[in-house]
Amino acid sequence: NATLDAAALEQTIERLARAKRVWVLGYRNAHTVAFYAHALLHQVRAQVHLVSEAAGRESEWLADLEANDLILAIDLRRRARRLTQLLGAAHAAGVPIVLLTDVLASALDAKAVAVLRSPSHFDQIFDAYVAPISLMNFIACEVATRADAATRKRLARIEALHEALDDLDPDTATDARTVT
Repeated sequence: NATLDAAALEQTIERLARAKRVWVLGYRNAHTVAFYAHALLHQVRAQVHLVSEAAGRESEWLADLEANDLILAIDLRRRARRLTQLLGAAHAAGVPIVLLTDVLASALDAKAVAVLRSPSHFDQIFDAYVAPISLMNFIACEVATRADAATRKRLARIEALHEALDDLDPDTATDARTVT
């Protein structure tokens, strides 16, 4: 059973808020959580990117990394070896890594500045990602709550664009301008 480390959680939220760019990475089943994390965080702040193995451009991505960037790596059961290789190269380049994993100990722990543990494997046919997805929801909400004036202006511009484009059903749209 995983226990969430409060200090690692706080450090993750702070780093996500401060980083120049955030790179979200997850392979196989972890890609679902990575996609969700990217979708939420990109609403809250600019310069959030989802790294996709489908593009085959991981070397180009690694070449562009800077020490003031942050990698949010999602590592869940049925792990792809590629994640270990990429995080090793990023770590060697001095880029901070936050790791969200479902195991109590991982070889990737040593490469991370913060490790968040969230269970996904239960005695079922398929793994359940409710806990890691809920954790990412909480983290994105915390980053939004701590948003600076520039972030609040960005959120207001996004909402104004949604209104101008009339692309959201008004009964289901969320008003991001209420973020304080």
